[in-house]
Amino acid sequence: MRKDTRYNYLRTLRKRLGLSECALAQLLGSKSWAKVSRHEHGASKPSLPDLAAYELIFDLPSQTIFSPAFNCVRQGIAERAAVMIQQESSRMNRKEVIESLCRIKERCERDS
Repeated sequence: MRKDTRYNYLRTLRKRLGLSECALAQLLGSKSWAKVSRHEHGASKPSLPDLAAYELIFDLPSQTIFSPAFNCVRQGIAERAAVMIQQESSRMNRKEVIESLCRIKERCERDS
C-alpha cells in the first residue's frame, strides 16, 4: 500500500468532526490510534468491518471516503479488462465473456 495522504479523506473527515485519532480508534473498537494513522496515510488497508464503521461514523459511503484509492482501483480494473478483451477476442466462442468485460470496462471508465 502506498504511503500517500491523498489515498483517502479520513483525516479531513475526522478533523471536521473534531475527533482525535485516539477517539476514532475507540469508535472502531481499537485500543491504538496507530491503526487510524495507518489508514489515514495509506500504510494499511482497512478491514471490511472498519470500512463499515467509517461509513457509519462519517455518514458517507467508503467510495467517497477512499475516493482516490477507488479511482486507482477503477483504473486498474478498466486496464485489465481491456487486456482481457483483447485476449478473449481470439476465442470467438466466448462472446458473452467479451460482452461482460466490455460492460465492466465501460462502467469503470464512466465512473472515473
